[in-house]
Amino acid sequence: MEIIDSFDTTIRAIGKDEAWLQRWIIEKPSRLGLGDIQIINHELRHYKNRGGKLDLLAYRADLDTYYEIELMLGECDSDHGFRTLDYWARVKIKKY
Repeated sequence: MEIIDSFDTTIRAIGKDEAWLQRWIIEKPSRLGLGDIQIINHELRHYKNRGGKLDLLAYRADLDTYYEIELMLGECDSDHGFRTLDYWARVKIKKY
């Protein structure tokens, strides 16, 4: 096994985007550091014909806990934060 030095960078700096990051997490959810989680849905639409999609919905069985994971490149603003809470509430109501 080759060992390489790590370095700080950004997703944009290495020429990647949110879609790449989403696939990378789906491929190996343990990369999030949340324990043994499973991605149970992605790109879950909340509003018909108006956008509003939850990026990833994950579940950790041993804690009986769902995770609503939003991906965003750049600074998080209040609008994105409120949408995240709205998506969480909608998923909770559906009781996945």
